[in-house]
Amino acid sequence: MKTAILVLLFALLFALAGNAMGQNVDSIGSYDTPGQAYGVFVSGNYAFVADGDSGLQIINTSDPGNPTLEGSYNTPGNALDVFVSGNYAYVANGAEGLLIVNVSDPGNPSLAGSYNTPGSAGGVVVSGDYIYVADGSSLMILRFTATGVQEDESVPLSFSLGQNYPNPFNAQTKISYSLPKASNARLDIFNLLGQKIETLFEGHQQAGEHSVAWDASGFSSGIYFYKLVAGDKVFTKRMTVVK
Repeated sequence: MKTAILVLLFALLFALAGNAMGQNVDSIGSYDTPGQAYGVFVSGNYAFVADGDSGLQIINTSDPGNPTLEGSYNTPGNALDVFVSGNYAYVANGAEGLLIVNVSDPGNPSLAGSYNTPGSAGGVVVSGDYIYVADGSSLMILRFTATGVQEDESVPLSFSLGQNYPNPFNAQTKISYSLPKASNARLDIFNLLGQKIETLFEGHQQAGEHSVAWDASGFSSGIYFYKLVAGDKVFTKRMTVVK
């Protein structure tokens, strides 16, 4: 009986605590953006919204209960994240890379610069002179100057082996891979029987994105495998030669 009472008492206390916590968050206002709001950055009286296929939306929040549209910029890709520093909004724009929008006049934003990253820009942070872009398989570190956006450094986040392109292929294809740190690497080609038929690369390489071409004109149609050994990691993928 005492156990049952204790269980009911704890359940009642938990419910009361949950209600109390819920009462700490109140809805003050909202603004229905035309796209899909993926990211937001607040600066002064403005909320800068990365709004998917509707680009950058700039919302005036001086009256939080009645936010209104101040301006917008229609980005060519998918706005997924935004960071505002000074007079510029840095927009991670998916496959279109990084866009830098001048928002000194929030009601009339204009393009100030862009950088077509190799992956898909999904996140962005600005610190000091540098722009940090989460670009899928790598971190891009960029610098924005009066003459444009410059790449400062590209450091992959992990070892990886990409799918060769094109695939299937007739004669030549390209194999790409990523090294997050300087490493010994070896890239071999194997036939369907598991026999090594060619070594495309073997040696020490710096961190970064790398690619090697394979000329299969001397080999017959069929399934082949390529294997990357880098550091303590091993990756294998399949490709098809069609003659």
